[in-house]
Amino acid sequence: MKKQILGRSNALLSIEMITQEEFTYYTQIIMSDVDFCENPIDQSQIKKQLLRSLQKLKTAELDTEDREVIAHWYYVLSLKHKVEITTDLNKWLYGFDPK
Repeated sequence: MKKQILGRSNALLSIEMITQEEFTYYTQIIMSDVDFCENPIDQSQIKKQLLRSLQKLKTAELDTEDREVIAHWYYVLSLKHKVEITTDLNKWLYGFDPK
């Protein structure tokens, strides 16, 4: 997952869709969440961390495709660690829960 994150972020940086500062900020948040989830901690802590990070990334000026990729990464993390954040991801991505 870390390779995918870095690859996508590097691609955005290379086509100047994000600045170097944004690249550092976005990748640092997402990569630290991947690392955080690898530690043996309870599900409520994982959920709080993922939701905190999504809040930080909410203001990111990314296009829909890139926001969908970020939502996918967080969805994969939530599944891997059995944390339910689907509604929160929908709200983050679309501004409401489309269900």
